[in-house]
Amino acid sequence: MFARKIFAGLLLTGLLLTGMTAMFATAAFAQGAQEKGSGWASRAAGARATPDREASDFDAAAGTARIREDALPASGFLDAIEREKEARRKALVGTWRVSIPASAGGAPAFNAYQTFHQGGTFTEFSDLLPTLTESPAAGAWDLDGDRYLLTFELFIFDDKQAPVGMIRVRCSIRLVNADEIAAEAIVDLIEPDGKVTLDIDRTPFTGRRVKPLAAR
Repeated sequence: MFARKIFAGLLLTGLLLTGMTAMFATAAFAQGAQEKGSGWASRAAGARATPDREASDFDAAAGTARIREDALPASGFLDAIEREKEARRKALVGTWRVSIPASAGGAPAFNAYQTFHQGGTFTEFSDLLPTLTESPAAGAWDLDGDRYLLTFELFIFDDKQAPVGMIRVRCSIRLVNADEIAAEAIVDLIEPDGKVTLDIDRTPFTGRRVKPLAAR
């Protein structure tokens, strides 16, 4: 009987010692992991510190990561749209010889050279300049969907060459092909005191691109 009590006591003591040993070992492992950066967390931090070579190119001088266009399909699509719009803008750049027919309001036909400058500015010189009834014109243009909008202004003079106001012309232009344009023009009168009379006349007109020719 006494021997059984001694055996039971030794067994209980052994179990207690085993449990304490396991507890101390677990605590020591956890402390070691914490000192090393908490295991998987340290790997994530390392990944964040290194740029993704598949998605970006690192600019050491600027200290930033530039995302490649092919890593951003949406951005690449928008860039393609912008390139297409820019190509269409450039399609109108150049000088065009235009023919303006007699208008419904009785204004006579005439011809002009219209130049569309890159950046959106515009100039016109017509064959009416020798009459001294109008000045060269200046204006601005831009792409608007599938057409171009143009607005230009010029000074007008009476038969004694005294200024009597300005003409403003608002045009909607489309490319027939790479070398031909077709347009509709609305004419406004701006009097010397600034009063504006809209839509005093309307007329269509057409034009052909002036192209360089061989000098030989």
